[in-house]
Amino acid sequence: MKGKLLVIGLVAALLLAVAGMIAAMDMQASGPAARYLPAGTSPSDLPEPESEGAKLVARHCQACHSVPLPSLHYAEDWQEVIARMRVLAMSRVMAPLPVATPAEERALLAYYQRHAPKPPAAAAAAAAAAEEP
Repeated sequence: MKGKLLVIGLVAALLLAVAGMIAAMDMQASGPAARYLPAGTSPSDLPEPESEGAKLVARHCQACHSVPLPSLHYAEDWQEVIARMRVLAMSRVMAPLPVATPAEERALLAYYQRHAPKPPAAAAAAAAAAEEP
């Protein structure tokens, strides 16, 4: 019986250590993500920094990494990015984060899409349409 309790205790300690390491690794952008998120980017660098969208970015995005500027992705890509970040925020074991409500998520998406660049093909089509008589 004593041996079983020791094994259970060791397994529990190992699981807690692994969960802590995973949470610690996710707290800062590193690896591939670090090259996309400029170090030191803050909410004041965002377009319309006093807007509700920028405030939501500061609250939800800055909890884990530098503030991602809207120019980081095209407008149609932001929906996938925000969905992926929601999953990461909800999966935190040791460091619970404020998870955006559905309304906040829609506001974040609208903010990022409003300020995101257009893909080159869409920008060229818009420019061509503007030049037509």
